[in-house]
Amino acid sequence: MTGILKLEARRTTFAVNERIWFTFDLTNSTGQPVLYGVLGVVAIDLDPSDGNGGLFHTSWDGNLAPGGQLSLGPTFHHRDNLSISVTGSYQLFVSMCFSAFNDCYGGGIWENPSGPIGVTIQ
Repeated sequence: MTGILKLEARRTTFAVNERIWFTFDLTNSTGQPVLYGVLGVVAIDLDPSDGNGGLFHTSWDGNLAPGGQLSLGPTFHHRDNLSISVTGSYQLFVSMCFSAFNDCYGGGIWENPSGPIGVTIQ
């Protein structure tokens, strides 16, 4: 699984709680459907001393399909947004849980198929 995350803005500095619009494209090169429980963007706080840790924004989850998982075909394109309520520096990644929906938020098998985009919240 490979992914590309792009910000719509031509900047990487945003205000607290400002909507950060993004798109992501995922490519499945396995030739088989990829089942997953949760798909979204994670914002990892680069300063762990502030106790924030970051956040996860769900774009799709297993509640949308029977059996608790969605199937990803050869390509997937999605537009969404998130906002971050704590100042700091963050790295944004597309993040997927390849476990059943009910297992994802308590652990599960996670992967970040896109490289990071650094953003600053002021």
